[in-house]
Amino acid sequence: MLLLWQVALAGNLDCIGFEARPDRLGILVDKLGRWYPMNTEVILYKAATLPVGNHRAQHLALSELPQASYNEYTTLVIPPTLALERDNEYWDRLRALG
Repeated sequence: MLLLWQVALAGNLDCIGFEARPDRLGILVDKLGRWYPMNTEVILYKAATLPVGNHRAQHLALSELPQASYNEYTTLVIPPTLALERDNEYWDRLRALG
């Protein structure tokens, strides 16, 4: 699972402003497209800020991210697209440490 916090600020190299820009988000989508198909379902998530408030979980295709609606604190969630595979070499190295 991939979580990108404050995704609306992706590509904001000046760190000025908090608005999402479709052109910058388009570059992020191009980059993510190296590993995920453009029709991958992603989630734009915003937690509730008050106990009585509602969260937001908008499901959309990766390709639709540039045109979506964002807050500066929107989190992008990309669920795994492949089944989890155990890395036996990693486990063996950890076991060897004792």
